[in-house]
Amino acid sequence: MKKEDPGQLLKKGKKPIVSELTGKKSVRTTLNLHKSAHDALDWLSKFYGITIKEVLDGTFKEEFVSGSKKLQEGYLNSEEEKQSNNKTEKNETTRKTYVLSERSLKVLDREAKNFSSRDGLASVLVMLHLAIAKSHEEKRRNALELIRNFSVKAEEIEKEVRELVGEDDQISEAFSYLVNRLMDFEDNYDLLI
Repeated sequence: MKKEDPGQLLKKGKKPIVSELTGKKSVRTTLNLHKSAHDALDWLSKFYGITIKEVLDGTFKEEFVSGSKKLQEGYLNSEEEKQSNNKTEKNETTRKTYVLSERSLKVLDREAKNFSSRDGLASVLVMLHLAIAKSHEEKRRNALELIRNFSVKAEEIEKEVRELVGEDDQISEAFSYLVNRLMDFEDNYDLLI
């Protein structure tokens, strides 16, 4: 198949692929974060099953950064309160180089102008992302626990249905099929957390 000239694509009203790639270029930046933020990045990477670059890109996404301004303020106030109560505890940070997209770095740099420091904003955003993910994880655990309880109840009902209509009845067979699918789901329960 013949490749089309980029100029011909523009004449046909199609945008060249280059415009889609703008901002996706990987860049390196050094972040001076608290140990808890570095650990949070590792945890988020494992939780989502993605790279730290992808975690950072999600954390420094325009929508997340601008949508979390009130949360950032609340988080900062609680952190300042913790620090004033624990003056003996050192607030150690570690410099580490990370890879992220050019777009994410631009968002971080732009938003950091309204913040005390870029690294401080990065720390706050990572910790907010961690709090949101842990909250979501807890909700998933609760939902799966409800399903587990339902599964136990379904087994009990299956026994009652068998006693009422017999094992060879279509209703009994259909319900047993559903209970077996539920058991299959429960066998993969740990994979979902």
